[in-house]
Amino acid sequence: MTEFEFSGITFKETYFGKKLSLVTDTPESECIEYKQFGRLFGVNSEPYRLEEIKKTILAFLNTNGGKIFLGVSDNGYLVGVDYTLIDKDNLLNHLKNLIINFGLEYDNMIQCVFHKIDPKYVIPCTKPGAERYLVAIDIKKSTEPIIYPRDCNIIYTRLLASTLDGNYNEWKARNKRKAKKISYQINLDELCSKLANITINKSNIDAIMGVLQKKSLI
Repeated sequence: MTEFEFSGITFKETYFGKKLSLVTDTPESECIEYKQFGRLFGVNSEPYRLEEIKKTILAFLNTNGGKIFLGVSDNGYLVGVDYTLIDKDNLLNHLKNLIINFGLEYDNMIQCVFHKIDPKYVIPCTKPGAERYLVAIDIKKSTEPIIYPRDCNIIYTRLLASTLDGNYNEWKARNKRKAKKISYQINLDELCSKLANITINKSNIDAIMGVLQKKSLI
């Protein structure tokens, strides 16, 4: 069985109906998001999809980072996206502008990789001058929470395989309580460790005192 690995995800040969296809067993998660659509620019584009990508990028930035795969269905089948050279440049420029607008350095926070798909695995490309690609957008975790637009006070985060939006002040207070709880737990663990050492030391003292008592009886 033929398989290939791309950006940490393995795809294997299978059949979708009578059509030879590729599928991955890796499900969507806190750090992996699949997007089947690809018509983001030009004729018959779906501009609202760019908003979906923006929210997912924000969620990855504010959680633990992650990867968006364009051209993969929710159930893991590789369908690809049809991009011309201009489409690829438009996507890269859009991502760069997003990151800059977030107040971050593009090169340090995001990478976009294109993989040309073997035509035998997908429906033939019909867009003039285009080829079919699998696209991986790799987003790093931001050291500071990103609020965008900055005046909306909404923060996007990732939970399991979902992108969530919430009030920034509530999120900040919740994280503060969580950090305090973790701090208490660490302090408790340190205290238990010290108490264990004290117990061991006391047992050693008892043993020494026992030897001394025996010697005093001789």
